[in-house]
Parts: sequence; C-alpha cells; structure tokens
Amino acid sequence: MNATVHTAFSLRSRLIRTLIFACFLAAVASTRAQVPSTAVEAYQIRPAEDSRFSLEVAKTGLLSGKTHRFVFPDYNGTVLFNQQAPLASQVEVHIQTKTIECLDEWISEKDKVKVLKEAREAMLAVNQFPELLFRSTRLEQTATNQFRVLGDLIIRGITKPAAVHVTLIGNTDDGLHVTGDSVVKLT
Repeated sequence: MNATVHTAFSLRSRLIRTLIFACFLAAVASTRAQVPSTAVEAYQIRPAEDSRFSLEVAKTGLLSGKTHRFVFPDYNGTVLFNQQAPLASQVEVHIQTKTIECLDEWISEKDKVKVLKEAREAMLAVNQFPELLFRSTRLEQTATNQFRVLGDLIIRGITKPAAVHVTLIGNTDDGLHVTGDSVVKLT
C-alpha cells in the first residue's frame, strides 16, 4: 500500500545568522508494518517530485531582510506512527548535506556560486559532516491534532535539543498530512 506523508517544519537557530529549516516531505511511498500489539505503521520518507527540504539563512547587517534559500534534494527518514498511542510515535529524518543547492534569485549566478561554496565549506562543512539528523525522543499532545515532537537535531556533529510543533492535518488513503515548525538555538 502506498501512502503520503505531507510535512512542513522549520528549524531556526542563531549561529551569527539565523538558520531556518523548512521541510516539505510529500508524496512519500511507505511500507506499512502492522505489529498486532501496538498497531504501528512505518512510513519511509524519501524525495518525490513535489517534496523538498529547504534551508533559509536570514542575512544580518547591511543585507538585513535578505534571505539565502537552499534546498537538499537527497533526504530520507522514517515515521513510526502508532495509531493506538500517537504519543509513542517516532520520527527520524536524515538530510544529505552535499546535495545542497542555492535557489537565490536576488543575486547573480557568480555570487550564487560563492554563497553555495560558503554554505558547503563553512556553514555545513559537508565533507566532514555529510548529514543533518533529526531524531524524536518524545511526543506531547498540545491540542486536538496538535503535538510537540521533542528530539535531537544534529548539525555539524553538534547535538541540540529541538521541539517541533506539529499539526496533523489528516490521515487519508494517501497517507499522513502534517505541518509544523521549530526554533533551535545553536550558540
């Protein structure tokens, strides 16, 4: 059976500039594994035509108000959704940093190359840290169909706690539809 996990979440941090992660995980093919005692459905998260994981870096100083926009076309993950006990569900997302692309339209192609080089070498250090990772540790329900997903975000080998505020839009024949956001301070 195929299913879709539509997800959007932002992760913000301060590391001289603000990092904003926006994740759109859509059209995800899934493998549903029914475990009789827990009714857990396993969804495999992977890129599809209309899905992406993007990173926005808000500029400061003279360029304040401008934002660099990057996408990561290569990511994967797993959602272990427990229908009987949603708070026992788990999420893990892996983002391959070397696949970063710059989508800025407000700078020249020459500057875009420089910005991308800075992002790969200084901001993410992709050769040393080829992956970003979010792994949930606990879920809390905050309202009907709203949850706080607590977990660890690992960027450049540094693990920071993250709380993702999630809204479950629906569980349809084509899968789970979820949106969310988070703020993570890295300094």
